Amino acid sequence: MKDKHSLSDVCACAIFLIGCLTLTLSASAQDVADDLLLPTSFHRSSGTINIGGINRCYDSYLSPNNYSGLAISGMVETWQQVKWGGGRWFEQDMYDTYVGLTTFGQGAALAAFENFTYALPWRVAAFDEYRFYVGPEVQARLGVVYNLRNSNNPANVKAALHAGAMGRAEANLDVSGVPVCLAYQLDLPLIGGFFAPEYTQSLYEIFTLDNESPVIHFASPANCFSTRQLVTIDVTHRHSITRFSLGYDVYQWHTSTAAFAIHTFQVGIGYVHNFYTIRPHETASQYIPY
Repeated sequence: MKDKHSLSDVCACAIFLIGCLTLTLSASAQDVADDLLLPTSFHRSSGTINIGGINRCYDSYLSPNNYSGLAISGMVETWQQVKWGGGRWFEQDMYDTYVGLTTFGQGAALAAFENFTYALPWRVAAFDEYRFYVGPEVQARLGVVYNLRNSNNPANVKAALHAGAMGRAEANLDVSGVPVCLAYQLDLPLIGGFFAPEYTQSLYEIFTLDNESPVIHFASPANCFSTRQLVTIDVTHRHSITRFSLGYDVYQWHTSTAAFAIHTFQVGIGYVHNFYTIRPHETASQYIPY
């Protein structure tokens, strides 16, 4: 009888220990699984081809007229988490280049610009499927406006460097079972400098004859109020993401003797590709954020 009770006690203790071990391993496995699904870094790249119009192209240096016409452009954007900041700071690089042909009556002008923006967005809030960002940015612009008519000064170089701010809002939506990410971004250049020759002052006079007239001017919202607005719609289909974009860019400045303004409106289509680094090097294609 004593041996029987001893065997029962041993079995009960064994079952209890096995149960405890099973619960412990399950909890540990759950922790490990959760940890494996946490990306250590996130990198998103996108590219779009855009077509639209130049609603206004005004350059008092070339012609006191408002030109308008068609434009085609390409935009590349990268977005990634930074290593510091507890996962709430990000980096955004945006490169935009476009060429447009504008006309006014019998006159015509060619406008070509390259715009580069570097921003450090900070995620200020996140509510379920909504995220909001604000942060500083640096914006550089380089381009040329060439008047196709014959004249002594047919071209004018445009160059500017600005420090400013950006704001962005994102929403993850489900449209008939299709994941969609809707985003709106506003860029505001605030202070900086821009290159602006005086009226009839030629580039030869500036760079060859060392004309001492000021051609670099301080930029502020008072004389260079500009904005760039961008709406993107990312549609996920299986393992691919298609981006539709809608952008409106207003860049303008004025001095005591000259003024320039260019307003562009463009619609685009492209792609989005997400990169993840997950511990330890697991396949991340199923962990797309939207």
